[in-house]
Amino acid sequence: MAECFNSNFKLISRLNRIVLYILVGLISIFLSPNFTLGATSKPFISKEMVATLITAENKISSNTRTISAGLSITLEKGWKTYWRSPGQVGLPPEIDWEDSTNVLHTKFYWPTPERFQEFEIENYGYSNKVTFPINIVLKNPGKPLSLIANTSILVCKDVCLPKSFILKLSLSEVEVIDRLSRIELSSSLTTIPIDGPNSQFKLNSVFIDPNKKSLFVEIQSLKNINEVHVFPETQTDVIFDAPINTFDQDKKLVTIQLPIFDYKKINNPIALTISNGKISSTYKNLKIVENIVHSQSNILNGNGFAIIIFFAFVGGLILNVMPCVFPVLLIKINSVINSQSYSKIKTRRKFISSALGIITFMWILNGLLFLIQVMGGKIGWGVQFQSPVFLSFIIVILIIFSINMLGGLKIILPQKFNTKLYQLSNSNGFIGDFLSGCFAALLATPCSAPFLGSAVAFALTMGGVQSLIIFSFIGLGLASPYLVVATAPRLVMFFPRPGKWMKTVQNLIGILIIISACWFSWLLISVESFQSLLVLLIALIFAILSLKFIKINSLKYVFFVTFLILSVTNSTIITSQNGWTTNSDSSWEVFDTSRKKILIDSEKVVFIDITADWCLTCKANKLLVLDSSYVKTALSKENVVKMRGDWTQKNSKILSFLKENGRFGIPFNIVYGPSAKSGIMLPEILTSEVVINALKNAE
Repeated sequence: MAECFNSNFKLISRLNRIVLYILVGLISIFLSPNFTLGATSKPFISKEMVATLITAENKISSNTRTISAGLSITLEKGWKTYWRSPGQVGLPPEIDWEDSTNVLHTKFYWPTPERFQEFEIENYGYSNKVTFPINIVLKNPGKPLSLIANTSILVCKDVCLPKSFILKLSLSEVEVIDRLSRIELSSSLTTIPIDGPNSQFKLNSVFIDPNKKSLFVEIQSLKNINEVHVFPETQTDVIFDAPINTFDQDKKLVTIQLPIFDYKKINNPIALTISNGKISSTYKNLKIVENIVHSQSNILNGNGFAIIIFFAFVGGLILNVMPCVFPVLLIKINSVINSQSYSKIKTRRKFISSALGIITFMWILNGLLFLIQVMGGKIGWGVQFQSPVFLSFIIVILIIFSINMLGGLKIILPQKFNTKLYQLSNSNGFIGDFLSGCFAALLATPCSAPFLGSAVAFALTMGGVQSLIIFSFIGLGLASPYLVVATAPRLVMFFPRPGKWMKTVQNLIGILIIISACWFSWLLISVESFQSLLVLLIALIFAILSLKFIKINSLKYVFFVTFLILSVTNSTIITSQNGWTTNSDSSWEVFDTSRKKILIDSEKVVFIDITADWCLTCKANKLLVLDSSYVKTALSKENVVKMRGDWTQKNSKILSFLKENGRFGIPFNIVYGPSAKSGIMLPEILTSEVVINALKNAE
């Protein structure tokens, strides 16, 4: 297949070379001093734009049958106009030739457009200057021609303004001299996409996922693809979101994901205009097929979904050793120690119950994310840690759990209540073990491990059954240590036998979990306010004391539940102080999408770090890599600009930016530059070598 691909490329290259020689010869003749020159109409001038009608010919001779004309538009800085398929909003330019004389018919050509995104709206069009070539066939060859172009065009900046004007140009046997119009038309012809294949890249496939939520376009090239753009055109009014580009390791294969806003309207066939920055091609009458295989990672090919499942399992397994899951490990250790007093059957049941708790939590999380997505909300891995209510809930659970480990509940709570708690955690249904498994999975969600990012992005993009399967395998990976012990209960025998030392271990675990509670408390302050944490602690104290000192059972539980609810929902009562920002280093610019584009256009290397206070993996990357002297030196170069986005609190722009790049969680780092206009995405776990190499490749 590769030989066939290369031979096709060589054939196309040979044909294109011949065509190029012919064009160069014609243009050189056109531009020679002895050759006739073109004509230009009187311009239409406004504050936003200048428009003129131009021709390559300067007179009508006896053998003239066609005229090469063009609509030349010069836009003021910041203004733009639109392509024939403008995207989510906009209107393409239109010309009515009805008032012209000696015109049989015309053909309007569209140069390769640019991609614009403002206010999270995706558009295709032109900025600065564009010339639309027009081929005009004469009704009476050799006779004078009068062109009257009734033109309508929409130009937009902060507002959109429709423009209507008339451009007039006449040609007869008398010569009209204009040296620039012919040059401008010759130049504009090079921006018109080729119909069909070209010598630089090949369209491999076009397919849609079974849920019809995304269109995927796979492109292969003989050389590295640093920049690629796809502009879709459908028979119906389909709206596409910003593309997500995924490159293979040598950047010769790219899969472009185009999220679909209104999938019910998409029909076969479609057309695609593809540009790699140097050459453009338009592929027409393409048939869309359904396929679940696409390149969300660098190695997805024929067994794509199986590989994603493997990624999900390995990512969940690695979460067990991530620093943000340390409280989970403590819970596991405590469970192992306590289980030594049980038989093999009971030990197996306890660990299976915990594993089921982990997997069930992943199912619930998948369902909640799907529900939020259906309701039009924006989703991401770990976004629950932006919620003050969620953080308050975690803090309350951790404090109660740590007090229990230290034996405090036996002192604070009545004997009857302690007995009920013991019975609940040691019942035949093993409810306590199941809930501890759920809690273990809950504490794992602020982390992003290697492989996990690709799996989560795939799941949240695909949705449906595929998403449920992927989240199930993440849960299986996280639950693997439980399942190993459940499969071989004799492993418990390798742990020390229960004894007095267990009290010391439980106290140590209790202290370490208090430290975890302090970290979550710090997150609550950064997301919400110190007042919220204060109200939470006071309400929690009153909730626990109400069980100890109120003697009337009905009143006791009413007060307990009331104060417990107050402790968790306090952030809805206390006015947010918006915490603080983590971007205290003045050498880092605050992340801004518009600023990013300006820097990239000015040939700067831009390193972007999306982080959050609740992401311990982000903190580890910062401490061990980004703040190391080796990487700091590389990031301090004159041509490098560092941008940091703080996702501690909700930020729709950051979430949209992550989604554009096929990510739904953090840490996320990407490098842009003159050689990497589409960006080089870095892995979740950074190393100095990875960062340095990305900076060099982007220059």
